[in-house]
Amino acid sequence: MKRLLIALILLGCCAPVPVSAENCFSKMCNEENNDCSDCSCECMVTSRSFLSVRPFFEAASPAKLAIIRKEVQEMRSCMPCDTQCEDSPVPNSSYFQVVPFGGRSMKPERLAQYFGPSCKRVLRVAENPAANPDILANQLNIYTQNGDFESLFCVSPQQTFAGVGFNYRKHFGYKDQNKGVFFDITIPVYYVRNVMRLQEDILNTGGGPLNDQVAGCVTQAFKQPTWCYGRIDDDCDTKHIGISEIDLQLGYGWGREQAYMHSYLGVLIPTGNKVKGRKVFEPIIGWDHHMGVHFGSSLGIQVWKSACGERSIWYELAIDSRYFFENKQVRSFDLKNKPWSRYMMVYNDLAQAQEAAALCPGEEGIILGTPGINIFTQLVKVSPRFQRTYNTAFAIDLKYWTLEGGYNFFTRDAECVRLACPWNQVTLQPALKSLLGCGQTDSVQQIGNNYNNANLTPLAGYDSNIITQDQLDFTSAASPASLNQRLYGAVGYSRDHKRVRSVYGLGVEYEFIGDNTNMNRWGAWIKGAVIF
Repeated sequence: MKRLLIALILLGCCAPVPVSAENCFSKMCNEENNDCSDCSCECMVTSRSFLSVRPFFEAASPAKLAIIRKEVQEMRSCMPCDTQCEDSPVPNSSYFQVVPFGGRSMKPERLAQYFGPSCKRVLRVAENPAANPDILANQLNIYTQNGDFESLFCVSPQQTFAGVGFNYRKHFGYKDQNKGVFFDITIPVYYVRNVMRLQEDILNTGGGPLNDQVAGCVTQAFKQPTWCYGRIDDDCDTKHIGISEIDLQLGYGWGREQAYMHSYLGVLIPTGNKVKGRKVFEPIIGWDHHMGVHFGSSLGIQVWKSACGERSIWYELAIDSRYFFENKQVRSFDLKNKPWSRYMMVYNDLAQAQEAAALCPGEEGIILGTPGINIFTQLVKVSPRFQRTYNTAFAIDLKYWTLEGGYNFFTRDAECVRLACPWNQVTLQPALKSLLGCGQTDSVQQIGNNYNNANLTPLAGYDSNIITQDQLDFTSAASPASLNQRLYGAVGYSRDHKRVRSVYGLGVEYEFIGDNTNMNRWGAWIKGAVIF
């Protein structure tokens, strides 16, 4: 009776739910053209378990640089003709800016392909291999009464972010020719919410789940309590708030009436959350808790000035290069040449295979196994290596107003991922479980094809199919190299108040990438600053 009640509950949760074509079937890769043959240039990577997202407010980002740069150029320890400089308080040697910001990711179909096993937008799941599914349902621990479950599902990943950036700079020793040392500290506070938005259209319920130990549909499968990692579940742990990192800089700058240049060295202190691997597309604040160092420069050149001197045009350039040190994280990975094999069922060891064989021909012997995601998620060492940002812009100064438009280019190396501890073949002896169960293994099968069970290995041959370290594909656990671009525009207004100057501004930007190695997104910000 208990199993019947649980089965009825699962069946109720997994009843056929119509899927919105607008949300699930993209114009480019709909159900009729689901091979995505005309978007191969956009779908560069698939079957990735983790995505490292660039923070919005950081060195050489438009939200931090725009509007305030011209004001920084005019900062100096002594005002012109100030004969009492040495005996008076130092004017205009510091500034403090507060920048609230927010935005959202775009083009969810590209992120879906990034996390999915192929470039297909919509995936077919079926128990019967004859249905030519993308995923065999039994690999997700879906077993039904009739054995003919079938559904279509998709994900539409989306990130929403907001926060406030705090930035303070203090100049020391700026005299005569307006040059000297400066100290800069940046502390961004972030709110991030990541959702996968899984939607499923169940074509055949298969009569409901076989028992209370299995799932009855894809939606329920990705929330199984037996899965310790890699879950697709928007019911919890979708958001995080905190300080992403603390950026400390020490630099040297000089300025003239028609040009300025500031250069710095800095350290990035991680304060964000750590990668746990429990969910796909988990919300991470900052650069995945990596410690880093960086250096860079900002340059401004006046290219035109009106005769009255109240209007001018400046060319602005900022460059930031950074290196992040290796740290340890929890990541999920596939087997080589087997997309999404991290979700395939395995036998944990020979003892479990023997137990399954002893339970056959009963249903317990067929379904007994270990979720592969629990085995193929391990503590790893992650090295992000180098990243570079270039920001170029033109700023038009109109006495009190400033108009700025620019282009931001960001590039990063692919992450290098390796096991933190060796794959101990004594304690780790998993093998891919055959769909027929009963202790049989199959090293050739894919998550969507069992090759007609032509390669079944009986229990006696278990040792020949044990997974070894050289079969692990750590690329699937790494964020790839990417090239991100931003276009932005900003407007600012400044006024002098005796020995203090106030600056106000707002800006919008659009970040885009030609493939799916990262996300497209829009962002907006407002700025308030005081120079004193």
